[in-house]
Amino acid sequence: MYLPWRSGIEELVRVRQKYRNNALFVAVSGGFNLLGERAVRELGFNDYIMVVPKTCNGVLTGYVEQYIDLNGKGEALMEYARRHLGGEEPRFICIGDNINDVEMFKICNFSIAFCFNKKLYKYKYIDVFLNTCNIRNLAKLLDKVIIALANK
Repeated sequence: MYLPWRSGIEELVRVRQKYRNNALFVAVSGGFNLLGERAVRELGFNDYIMVVPKTCNGVLTGYVEQYIDLNGKGEALMEYARRHLGGEEPRFICIGDNINDVEMFKICNFSIAFCFNKKLYKYKYIDVFLNTCNIRNLAKLLDKVIIALANK
């Protein structure tokens, strides 16, 4: 079974291609790495940070090699930056949709709550609440934010 990407994903791919030499696109999720592998392969993302299940002879064991918990996205993103960016100071634009993204939002230079849970309104770490699940709108906003941060 093949699950399609949301409508408008081609606009996000266009933004990714526009900034391919200036920005890393890294998917951070508490979901399984299969989706991350697909984002790299099909959307041109640079990398992913996700749950990596352990297998034995092609069978899931119930254990994981890497786990991103409720509070782990921010820590995982910082660790990724240390490993992959060397001494360069990272500037993060983070996009999330739920309470498990708050720790990641805290370390970001700019945070977007996309297709978000209303519980996020109380958190001060979010710069923009995008009250839609329309990826075309997200891509337009992301394009503007990348330009603005580059000019700082």
